[in-house]
Amino acid sequence: MHSRTELIGSVDEPPQISELPSGITFTTFTLTTKERAKTLNGEWDDIVDSHQIEFYGITAQYIFDTVTPNSVVMVVGKNKKRAWSGPQGKELFYTVVEGYQFKPIWINKATPPAKVGNSEKIHFEDKDIQLARPDSPIIQHRPRFEDNEIPPDTFDDDIDSILDPQYILIDREEHE
Repeated sequence: MHSRTELIGSVDEPPQISELPSGITFTTFTLTTKERAKTLNGEWDDIVDSHQIEFYGITAQYIFDTVTPNSVVMVVGKNKKRAWSGPQGKELFYTVVEGYQFKPIWINKATPPAKVGNSEKIHFEDKDIQLARPDSPIIQHRPRFEDNEIPPDTFDDDIDSILDPQYILIDREEHE
């Protein structure tokens, strides 16, 4: 079983960065998604959801250094349940998306990114930005956009790629 969540939305507030006792950097931010749906009386309505997002390692530092409020980003990750003790010691739960792939779609340049003290910008290679964890799937390369240029649709509807023999998990002759 595998949990996979893909979200495209707007960042609400500047990302917050912290460090675990092990020395691993992580960042958290809230991503707002919106979709339109028809109500029972035939009118269109906006459905707005907020999602708590977490990233670790070099991707966390990249997000903290570049992402600003109202930026539009794509996040791919998995759902994780977190627990905390509420009033009277009752255990409460909430869900976060632990991201392993991040792509900026549009960065709002009107608001400068958050900075801590005298920290300087770090230069990242394309290969580093895609890999939030060492075991993350490798993606070709991060698209580069100038100002507010939106790239053309790159959807590939060629289903042959998923029928590639390397993805077939069971050899039918062997199991008959």
